[in-house]
Amino acid sequence: MELRTLRRHLPKSFCGAVPLQSGMELILVFTVINKMSGLFGLLSLFTDHPITFLQWVYYFTNALFVILAIFCYRSLRQLAAEAVRNSPLNTDENLARVKIIAIFVALYIVDFFIGHAFMVYLAKVWLSEEYGSGDNTSSVESTSASAPASAPASAASVAQKATNKLVKRVSETLSLQSASEGYEVFVCVVSILITDVFRVYFMAVALSYYLRLRKHITRPATGLGSKFVDLLDKFN
Repeated sequence: MELRTLRRHLPKSFCGAVPLQSGMELILVFTVINKMSGLFGLLSLFTDHPITFLQWVYYFTNALFVILAIFCYRSLRQLAAEAVRNSPLNTDENLARVKIIAIFVALYIVDFFIGHAFMVYLAKVWLSEEYGSGDNTSSVESTSASAPASAPASAASVAQKATNKLVKRVSETLSLQSASEGYEVFVCVVSILITDVFRVYFMAVALSYYLRLRKHITRPATGLGSKFVDLLDKFN
């Protein structure tokens, strides 16, 4: 499917009832709230809580995304005010605002694929840790079963029975509180798919808003951010 053909399938309104501008504003607000974890994560640098290099990069990029979303929201509101006053939109000042919006839309699409891969990775790590604990239980049982030869037989027997009883009670409690492995995998997959559906629709709304805005501001982009504009203009 060609890029220009894909444009025909983009939404013309948000949820079929709300203008694209309102939908874009909602996406920006949602992005700021979602990426605020980056700002809170960077606070770990001022505490004794250690973070890995990958976590640091993740928090830092989220913090930058918050700043970009705020600038994009400001540009969007300024363009809306210009439209309300019936001022000419095809100006150099508005072109700079279009660049900011283009940068956000392009990086928002890229962030979808990066976030999706990171989500799948976290789900895999969680499942491996959740169901890899059975080896620890068996190792505890085997360790408790082998008492030192020098210890009295009665003390070793009492300790072994107490340990086995405790392990059995913990295993029974965990089995009652947790769902089956297949059910938890199903919940993870469904959650990821539902999130992907919303993100894909949000990307379509953001791209559709930019393309419609670009029809009113047709000046060629140069300088910083022009690459993002040229990339998205291929959909027109």
